[in-house]
Amino acid sequence: MGNFSDNIRGTLAFAPVASGSTGKKGGDWIDTLGCEGVCFVANVGTCGSTDLMTLQAYHATSTTGTGAAINGASVSSVAGADDKFLMLDIYKPLKRYVQPYISTRGANVELGGIMAYQYGCRKLPVTQSTTTRAAAPDLVVSGT
Repeated sequence: MGNFSDNIRGTLAFAPVASGSTGKKGGDWIDTLGCEGVCFVANVGTCGSTDLMTLQAYHATSTTGTGAAINGASVSSVAGADDKFLMLDIYKPLKRYVQPYISTRGANVELGGIMAYQYGCRKLPVTQSTTTRAAAPDLVVSGT
């Protein structure tokens, strides 16, 4: 089976965004063909005491257009929760392409980026892109 990083593909699906920024709400489309699912992990950085963030997932049959929200695929932070993360796992998506989508983001919420982890792939992932991963893991420890 190997280690964790040998069996998944990690992609930066949404670049970090400073607080006070507006605009882009949808991240990059992730192709789930041949994989059992994709898990999005969003970093919620510094935020105001009443601000929160909601992460949703959209799906589509192609990467053109806006897609549609996946029913029930939504998770929100607690207001004022600095330096936390949100995790949203889409297991066996109904459509090929899945996208992280920020449906709510308070004005003072800093988004530290969203990683997409494709897992359960029938074919092992290609080598991680150096535009996504800064370096290979330095240490792999076995429990034996």
